[in-house]
Amino acid sequence: MTKNPQDDEAFFGPDSLFRRKLHKLRAEWHDPGKGKGNRAQEQLTGYAYITNAENSMKNKDTTEMERLALLDSVTELYNQQAIIKVLISEVRRAKRYKRPVAVIMVECDQFDEVASGNEISRDTFLKSFSELVLKAVRDVDVPSRYSNTQFLVICPETNSQGAKIIADRMLRTVSAEALVGVDRNWRITVSVGYASFPKHGTSAQDVITKAEMALQRAKTSGGNRCDAPF
Repeated sequence: MTKNPQDDEAFFGPDSLFRRKLHKLRAEWHDPGKGKGNRAQEQLTGYAYITNAENSMKNKDTTEMERLALLDSVTELYNQQAIIKVLISEVRRAKRYKRPVAVIMVECDQFDEVASGNEISRDTFLKSFSELVLKAVRDVDVPSRYSNTQFLVICPETNSQGAKIIADRMLRTVSAEALVGVDRNWRITVSVGYASFPKHGTSAQDVITKAEMALQRAKTSGGNRCDAPF
């Protein structure tokens, strides 16, 4: 049976049950009035999250299992699996309606120095850094923790010029604030790479690859800058 691309848009698109589920999970995580979300935050703070999450699975706690599948446990942003599904849907929609969509990839230039500390210090820093990423993007943008050190943001209805504006805002936002750590506050800089559909790629993976290339060029050039693909 041939899969209809519209089925994926209905499931992963901007008004889909999948996207609403993602927002619901994040809202429950943040809302102290929600029992499960509050317990999840306490578990994370106490660094007993994984053990307790495994127990939740054994008890068939569906909400907790969905959270583990879709959200990064440290930053509370979407994880790589979830963000790729969203980007595939956004690119398909952009193709159908001939609209742009951009991807921004950002990484802290001083992460290796921060990561040389203990796990608690590193995770506290990553949580603080994710808040700066959220502060720099728009409400319609979709942020994620893409890898151990990299954050990826999907910017719907955004061309290359618009992505550069958001990337420049990230540079300014980060340089203007200190990040809270366990043992100290950090003054950091970031490297940012961005790419857009259809200018830099015709598929979700193309756009991610080009954004990664741009990020690496920004880092190689000394950091604290943003770049687009050649």
